[in-house]
Amino acid sequence: MYSAVVASISSIQPIEGADKIVLATVANRQVIVSKDTQVGQKGIYFDTDGQLSEEFCRANDLIIRKDELGNRAGGMFNENRRVRAMKLRGVVSDGFWCPTNYLEFAGSGWQFMSEGFSFQTFNGVPICNKYVTQATQKAAKASQGPKVGKIPREVSERFKEHDSTEHFTRSINSIPINTLWTVTEKAHGTSHRFMKLQYSNPVLPSILWMLGRIPSFLPRIIRQGLSWAITSLNELRYSGPHRETVRVVHGTRRTIITDMDAPTGFYGSHDFRKRATESCNYDKLSIGETVYGEIVGYSGPHTPIMSHSTEVFNSKKITKEFGKKFDYHYGCQPGECKFFVYRITQTTDDGRVVELTWPQVVKRCKELNLTPVPQMGISFFFAEHTDMNIVLSELAKEVDGSLGGSDILTSTLAEHPREGIVIRVDGSETKFYKYKTRAFAIMEGYEKDNSDYVDMEESQGE
Repeated sequence: MYSAVVASISSIQPIEGADKIVLATVANRQVIVSKDTQVGQKGIYFDTDGQLSEEFCRANDLIIRKDELGNRAGGMFNENRRVRAMKLRGVVSDGFWCPTNYLEFAGSGWQFMSEGFSFQTFNGVPICNKYVTQATQKAAKASQGPKVGKIPREVSERFKEHDSTEHFTRSINSIPINTLWTVTEKAHGTSHRFMKLQYSNPVLPSILWMLGRIPSFLPRIIRQGLSWAITSLNELRYSGPHRETVRVVHGTRRTIITDMDAPTGFYGSHDFRKRATESCNYDKLSIGETVYGEIVGYSGPHTPIMSHSTEVFNSKKITKEFGKKFDYHYGCQPGECKFFVYRITQTTDDGRVVELTWPQVVKRCKELNLTPVPQMGISFFFAEHTDMNIVLSELAKEVDGSLGGSDILTSTLAEHPREGIVIRVDGSETKFYKYKTRAFAIMEGYEKDNSDYVDMEESQGE
């Protein structure tokens, strides 16, 4: 969930050729701020990919306005109020930071906000939310909820969705100590999951089809009575004889796929999902075992699952290295796709979900003939004495290129830009945190300037 976070300025450095702005470090990200900002000053940090509320922007004169001659007279955000990564005077600003008194318009209490506190509203007044294009909203609405269809409800209850991956920089102060951290590459594709289930089906067929046969000319009260009777009789099937069924059920992040051969879904077909997971040895899959992963490459002969434009950089070096537009292919040829596993769980008969550790995930992938996401070589135990500055410095090496052509961080699997990393935290529970590269954030922000752009992560609720 996108939130603002209370964070203090940890360092400041000048920007060459600029006398009114400086480059500050806050929440381990760099942002451009006013030259009057001081080290240690407490404020509010808005990470990229967010949208400021209209109330917040109007109260602080943040929306760009012009005078009667058409000259810019104030503000810094467009009407869509989107927070994005941007490059100014040769440096990149990863979001937006402002003093805490920007909340003064919403009432008292802003003076006492503690470091690390995250929020979307203040005193009931909206402050920010995740920015989503209209096209993404439409795609999300079209794929809302599990389309159960012929899938029994006990299947939809046991086939768990993968929890949303939180942003590392927004959550760093809430990650508990005495936890094991494992860092893997974040693959840019579309989510997929599958599970082997054993369940019982009523022997008697469903009669819900009769609901569509109720004559429309009948009085409303009679039609309602017939609907109730048909639905009630259909429910009685569950008290009758059953047959045991074992099957592998597939799904996207939020949707259960009732028919992998059906010409449906955002991509028009699930054929690429079948191809990406066909290497799995389903016979060795345990009942109750769920595999979560990312499908990358191409959904069709000429259709990349994910791609980006490099035009935003306006750099000949970058264009020469990656082209004006590139595909996140991860070594796939056009028409090919791969499935990378990042999580495996085992659901017991009583519905309890047991999380496999990362070493267990790697071992299980080998047994099932699957491929785990690449580990970045960083794994450590986060304890009370751990120096967080060293931790952040090591993680930053995996996400912060200098945007100077060859210095853009590339995937460990192919010579195209890297999306970022995922920090898996194992403790009393297992949580996942995403940390995207600066270059990716800039390209993603550029794509979202197009209202027709669909972000598949957001449309699936990631």
